[in-house]
Amino acid sequence: MQELQDGSFYQYFEDKEDLLSYLMKEKNISMDKTVEKAFVEKKGDIFEIFIAIYDYIMQDFMKENEIHFFQKIFENMKTSEDNLFSMHMKDCPKPDIEKYFSFIDTSKFKQKEKEDVKIIVKMLYVLTKKAVVSSFQYQSKQQAREDYLKQIEFLKYGILKSEN
Repeated sequence: MQELQDGSFYQYFEDKEDLLSYLMKEKNISMDKTVEKAFVEKKGDIFEIFIAIYDYIMQDFMKENEIHFFQKIFENMKTSEDNLFSMHMKDCPKPDIEKYFSFIDTSKFKQKEKEDVKIIVKMLYVLTKKAVVSSFQYQSKQQAREDYLKQIEFLKYGILKSEN
């Protein structure tokens, strides 16, 4: 972000909400690049892609000098979907699943229909978002990540025993 120089804050932003919107748009651009890179590196494995996204968020958003700022944002996310963060995230371009759909490796999926894969992606999104929000309650990032990976495994392989 451009340094504020000798001028007023209001030369650059209308208000604090405008600053928040700007910061979130910048993070969103960075996240998009991470997602695109993950699709290539993880060869379309949607589970590995979401793990890469989780790791990116935990690394990039949890920097020592920004952790309290993002902690407040993420804590606010869990209390209300109709909040300042959500309101400004509406201004950010949404990830276009259609753009990525052809890159998702569905060869091991039981469900291969486009609408079913969209549901799987939504489930992974919700799981990842909740894991990030919950991470502040853990003593360590490692324990938070281990619990997230367990949840991914439950989703990936199921909970019930096979009846074979």
